[in-house]
Amino acid sequence: MASQVVFFELPYCSNRRLSTQTTIKMKYLPYLLLLLLLAGFSLPAFSSAQQGTWRWRNDDGGEISATWMADPDTPIVLTHKDNIRLRIEMANVDISFPPEPGAVELRYSYDDENSWQKVEGDESTGHFVFANSSYFSNQSPSTKQLTSAYGYDDHYVEGFLFDTHDPTNMHPRLAGETTELEFCIKATGIAADATTYHFKFFYGEGANPDGYAALLFTNFNGFAKIPLSRWGIALTALLILFGGLVLKRRMF
Repeated sequence: MASQVVFFELPYCSNRRLSTQTTIKMKYLPYLLLLLLLAGFSLPAFSSAQQGTWRWRNDDGGEISATWMADPDTPIVLTHKDNIRLRIEMANVDISFPPEPGAVELRYSYDDENSWQKVEGDESTGHFVFANSSYFSNQSPSTKQLTSAYGYDDHYVEGFLFDTHDPTNMHPRLAGETTELEFCIKATGIAADATTYHFKFFYGEGANPDGYAALLFTNFNGFAKIPLSRWGIALTALLILFGGLVLKRRMF
């Protein structure tokens, strides 16, 4: 009989605990909802802005007439410290969260994207700085020059060209829209030689966008200009010469 009493009391006690836990959870539910709401306002501000197609060009003409240094999404070998220009696609790929207006900045990394440095105007501290162009004015409008990496070619909106550190607040992009940003920059005296640099735009609160980083390889001292095949020929000639000297000494 005692075991039967326990049998009937256990569900009752379990229900009381369940009811108490439910009451506690319901009590804190408004606070949880408030936290989720606040998180919802903060997260989507710049999460949907992504970097797409990129292309290097010379600073030798206007927004349309300037010549290209390489094919789209193709790294260049930089052998000088004169002006160059980088054109980058900025796309909104998130249907739910269009990006809020935010400052756009160009940054670079020379440690495989472990850290990022702003491209500004101080040649004593930056490896790359903005460079005044003779071919356009800062924040001039950009037309479509690239093929979208996300297939948004029919939904282009006007972007900007920059030659000074003057980040502008971009207006919100609708999902599936793309624009293009172009930056005129140059390497400084402290830019590292024989180094791969990664470039990305950062949007909003310093967010690192998903997408493709633009790449360049520095070769200021000119060693990489000699093709590998010539090095091979020179090495082979030295080996033949050395072998001939050794053989000659043994014979005589």
